[in-house]
Amino acid sequence: NLPGSDAEYKLPSLRTYDGILVEDHDYVAEYYGKWHTPNSMAAGVYSNDVRRGAGAKSWFGKYNDDGTKHYSWGMTEWYRMWLEDQDSALDAKQPYEGGDQINTYSRYFYDPDPLDSRYGMETNVVMDNVRQPDQHGMNRLQDGLSSTAQQAGETIDALERLAKGEKPFSLHLSLHSPHAPMIPTK
Repeated sequence: NLPGSDAEYKLPSLRTYDGILVEDHDYVAEYYGKWHTPNSMAAGVYSNDVRRGAGAKSWFGKYNDDGTKHYSWGMTEWYRMWLEDQDSALDAKQPYEGGDQINTYSRYFYDPDPLDSRYGMETNVVMDNVRQPDQHGMNRLQDGLSSTAQQAGETIDALERLAKGEKPFSLHLSLHSPHAPMIPTK
């Protein structure tokens, strides 16, 4: 088994708080934000697409109508797709001034500060060793376009929808921030 797999840690026998509510008390559960737990602990529990932290697709035990596995995009890729739909994000696709760098999380420009590993370099320096903890500065994205705003918006929509339902519900939000890269909006 792969290190960290469900089988290695014998996690399938464990249940989450939401799993207990759904399975034993007929709740509806939804989870928004970054999922950092084995997929098996979300399978069959959450009625929405749970998102792993990475950009890759993940399978959480759901099937499409045709019987094929239903995959959920990772949180990073979901956020990037959401940004692409926001007209006001377009101006952050271009650097404003020399030295702006690409945020490896959103793939939009930001203005690095002195803690950033690419501070003082020419615009959009590509370095193989730039990781999220190396990025510090001010995001070129406007307020309301951060991953926090996107995740909060999804959760508020879910809260309003679930409150109109017949069943009790459990709603969780695991915000990406504060988390590297440290590049907030203004």
